[in-house]
Amino acid sequence: MVLDGSSATGVLAERVGGRFLAVEALLGRLASGPESFVVDPSAAGLDWSVENQVRGVPNRARVKCFSPKEDALLVWFYKRSALSWSRERFSYGGVLLDAKEVSPSTIDGWIRYQVGGFSPEERPPGMRRSFPFDLPA
Repeated sequence: MVLDGSSATGVLAERVGGRFLAVEALLGRLASGPESFVVDPSAAGLDWSVENQVRGVPNRARVKCFSPKEDALLVWFYKRSALSWSRERFSYGGVLLDAKEVSPSTIDGWIRYQVGGFSPEERPPGMRRSFPFDLPA
């Protein structure tokens, strides 16, 4: 499903596993931006890719939002393996949030990071590399 201005962001936000204002705001910004974001309907939580190229190759950067525990939201930045037979995922880190709102500038930073293919110069503040729970497929 391509995420665009007509997408039902409320329905997509429900896939996360809780009501989080950050998810609805993030989906709204993705739907209204110039890039094409594609939601993976088979993935756990809310998982999407972006359809652009970085340094002449397709962007493999992905973002997954899910609730690992009550009243917590993880926005996780990762890439799938470039090998078609591999199920490996390469984690770039994530931001663990509560149910509060997140500023538009923070959300814009997450989007820039994904669109840029996870360029180290665009790494958002507050990202963590390890978490005390499993990351769903």
